[in-house]
Amino acid sequence: MQGYSNWVHDLALSPDGKIIASSNDDKTVRLWDVQTNQCISILEGHAGCVWSVAFSPLSGGLLASGGDDQTIRFWDTLSGQCVKVLQNSDRIRSIAFSHDGQILTSGSVDCNIKLWNIRTEEWFETLQGHTN
Repeated sequence: MQGYSNWVHDLALSPDGKIIASSNDDKTVRLWDVQTNQCISILEGHAGCVWSVAFSPLSGGLLASGGDDQTIRFWDTLSGQCVKVLQNSDRIRSIAFSHDGQILTSGSVDCNIKLWNIRTEEWFETLQGHTN
């Protein structure tokens, strides 16, 4: 799979195993067809480096991405459209969905982990304790 001219920061496999999402310094998320190794979509909207991607376990059509622009973006992978944006207080380095797909966790440069309610689009808890 070729298409980036710089580092790939994160990869995620869709629940059905047909699509790989990748993130990069170029502010995009790319979707790759696993069988053909071809890029099938480039998702644009972040204003900075994208560090992390995660597919919803409930729907392979919903992908989250987080990066230096302090946002978590949710993408409809079928249309390639950004369907919602959550604003964070610092740059995002890591994201992951809960097993039931109702909560998204984000880790950011401020050393905090936030728990986000997907339905209400708000964070409801901050986990603190990391120092780096």
